[in-house]
Amino acid sequence: MPTQVPLTNNAESKFRIKLEDRQLDFRVIFNSRNGTWSADISENDVDLINGIGLVMGVDILSSYNLDIGALVMVDTESLHKDATFDSLGTRNILLHYTSSELESM
Repeated sequence: MPTQVPLTNNAESKFRIKLEDRQLDFRVIFNSRNGTWSADISENDVDLINGIGLVMGVDILSSYNLDIGALVMVDTESLHKDATFDSLGTRNILLHYTSSELESM
């Protein structure tokens, strides 16, 4: 069963989460000019990803070889719309699938 990554609709938030036995630091930012959310991911103060868009229905990590599974934005109301300022963390959530979960799909 995938794990929900704790997102809130603060214009900028930072948190640490353990994914695939790795402690990762997330910085999630809302771009008010174009109305989109993005994230930076780092580990031990080393940037792994900067400015990755939190877009619906795709593994946002698929272009990276990080060995931490998949991160997929989901619209819980099946509207298939990207997160707005107000919907991040409520209607739009980020799910983490482990490598073993992906293998069993």
